[in-house]
Amino acid sequence: MKFYCGYLNSGKAEDYLLQSLSSVLTSTVQDTENRLARMDSKIAVELSMLAHMIACHSESRIDESTFRKLHAKCVEEVKRLNGAVELGDAYKYQKREN
Repeated sequence: MKFYCGYLNSGKAEDYLLQSLSSVLTSTVQDTENRLARMDSKIAVELSMLAHMIACHSESRIDESTFRKLHAKCVEEVKRLNGAVELGDAYKYQKREN
């Protein structure tokens, strides 16, 4: 009913449709952006916790060169897997390496 009244009052369907569509799309994009930002924040907290736990238990057994190699490997892995890294795969890789 609101749409039809707005259509009649606008005089041109195109103008009303563009305004309505723009408003809906803007709202949808903002909602999606907010949800993604909240998810990114939660993931960052979990990653920070994991990093601190691992660093705490490694007891400086990882030298600087090994750390740099691991970083490069992880960057490559994240790119290759499009961010879908699994802990089980990392565990299997580390057990195979040792």
